Amino acid sequence: MKHKTKHKTHRKSNPVYTSIGNSVDLRREILETSMDSVKILQKYENIREIKSHKTTLLNELKKCCDTIHKDLTHFKRDLPNINFGDYIKQPRAHVQHKKVHIKVPKPHKVKPVVHHKPKIVLDPLQRELSDLRNRLDRIKI
Repeated sequence: MKHKTKHKTHRKSNPVYTSIGNSVDLRREILETSMDSVKILQKYENIREIKSHKTTLLNELKKCCDTIHKDLTHFKRDLPNINFGDYIKQPRAHVQHKKVHIKVPKPHKVKPVVHHKPKIVLDPLQRELSDLRNRLDRIKI
C-alpha cells in the first residue's frame, strides 16, 4: 500500500519590488486602456439593448401576422361560394403591339434625414469614463 506524500509549499517571505522609471507614461497608458475597455462595454450594452428591442418587435410582428391570418381565414369562411368564371373576361386572341415612347422622369434628390440623438442620462459606465478622462487630463499637465 502506498503512503500519501505531503506536498511541500514554498512561501516567499519577502516580495520583490521593482522601480518604474517613467510612471506617468505607464499610468497614462493604463488609464487609456481602461477608457477603451469602458467604451467597448458601452458598445456591448448598446448591442444588447438593440437585440432585446429587436426580439420584442419581432414578437409583436408575429402576433400581428397571426391575428391577420386568423381574421383572413374567418373572412374566407364567411364568404359565399361563387363561381367567378362567368364574371372573368377571356383574353383576346390577337394582341396589337404599338411602340410607345415614355418619358422617364429624372430621379429626385433625396434629402438626408437628420436624426437627433436623445439626451442620455449618465449611466455608471459613462461616469467611470468621464472620471478616467479627468484623471488622464490631470496626468498630462
